[in-house]
Amino acid sequence: MLKGVINAAKAMIVEAITQNLQIPSNPIFRIADLGCSIGPNTLTARQNIIESVELKTPIQFPRIPCLLQRPHQQRFNTLFRTLPPSRRYFAAGVLGSFYNRLFPAATLNFVLSSYAVQWMSKVPNGLRDANSAAFNKGKTYCSRTRKGLAEAYFDQFKRDMSDFLNARAEEVVEGGLMVITVPCVPDDALPSHTGAAMLQEVLGSCLVDMANMGLINEERVDMFNVPLYFPSAQEMELLINMNTHFSIERMETLNQARRPHLIRKGQPNTSGLCWRD
Repeated sequence: MLKGVINAAKAMIVEAITQNLQIPSNPIFRIADLGCSIGPNTLTARQNIIESVELKTPIQFPRIPCLLQRPHQQRFNTLFRTLPPSRRYFAAGVLGSFYNRLFPAATLNFVLSSYAVQWMSKVPNGLRDANSAAFNKGKTYCSRTRKGLAEAYFDQFKRDMSDFLNARAEEVVEGGLMVITVPCVPDDALPSHTGAAMLQEVLGSCLVDMANMGLINEERVDMFNVPLYFPSAQEMELLINMNTHFSIERMETLNQARRPHLIRKGQPNTSGLCWRD
């Protein structure tokens, strides 16, 4: 399914790069893939970007530096073994959280993040407290059926997105672009009614059944929460518009559950250009 989304977004990326990306005068063009996967999908996405840049400009870039970011506990061994030998880019692994600064200031021309920002930096506060309005008994994720729980998840997601955008604002050059693909929930639907949250709903149900059978402790089930939040399109629009460094250029639905967003860094003291696809 992710490959289908990448292919569907290709034409939009080509259009955005052609119309909005400012090509640097020096022969260096840097790409960062934040939260990259280890399979062929991440290779396809990077190739789409490189081909689009080469269509836009007659400048012949040498091998393009491509910076691949994954969380601290993950490794790059499998990913590097699958890199094609004829690739048009250098690949470098970067460990760390993309909710923090990862790269030197004003060094990135294009940032890609596919199916990653829905994973928050931590479990929201209050989910493990039986006396809290956010106590998530019998669930493993945000079902939005209780007000306090939904507010706790959104508050954490809002802080994380603010950190993500502010960090990228320092790293992306003026006129650079950023594409974010994230599973979204339709504005008028609960997460449990969408395919994006179906696996989490099944997981929670299985854990509750195991607790009822005495196979695991019920308290441990209540303490287990996945730091995963599926925003609505309205929420994504709100959070990006709140940021003073990026603005929305374009937003489109590729299917009923997923929306990519593309962002361009603006001029000093002005908003940037954010493309949602």
